[in-house]
Amino acid sequence: MICSFCNSENVFTNSETTSKKLFNGEQVSFLDNFFECADCGESFYEGSLLNDNNFLEEKKNVISISTKSLISRLKDKVGPISSIERVFDIPPRTFNRWKNDGASSGAYVFLSFLDHLPWLFDVAAHKFNKEKTERIIVRQAGHILNSRLNGTGAELFVDSIVSSKEFGELTVRWNKPSVAITNKASMEGVFEVEPEFGYLNDDYEMEA
Repeated sequence: MICSFCNSENVFTNSETTSKKLFNGEQVSFLDNFFECADCGESFYEGSLLNDNNFLEEKKNVISISTKSLISRLKDKVGPISSIERVFDIPPRTFNRWKNDGASSGAYVFLSFLDHLPWLFDVAAHKFNKEKTERIIVRQAGHILNSRLNGTGAELFVDSIVSSKEFGELTVRWNKPSVAITNKASMEGVFEVEPEFGYLNDDYEMEA
């Protein structure tokens, strides 16, 4: 091997442990091999190194361990595994196979999404009906907003959605200050809560 920087042949193989994050934040630690020149001190990579294989092997191990945890959490968050398989039209005992034999990358992505967004089970249970999906999303948004307001003395209530053609008109009330805030525009955007001032954003009108 010749150094690609100084053309010296005094090159040796070195390695260090490094890590990469998967799409869901899981860390994969693996052995990173590289060449190092004893003369100029530069390090470099060549295609003969097995870093990709090292990463893929450790990724497989991480997915195998994480899959067991994901399936265990889904039992608590969503319900019986047999119900999840039925609602998503997955063959029986598939989760058990994933748990024992390891999940594919695609299956791991599915499990991760369901772990972070367990209400997707409700969406699937309603056959991905658009109107019901929108109601489920608004309900979950209400839960998140309430959790963010926790400790501020304010509480948010999603009262109604009154349009079947669009996302709907959302009426929101909260107890500090005592005002009703009605969004008459489309609910396609994202709104922020400002509990101190009693408004969500400039698109909302306040009613005493």
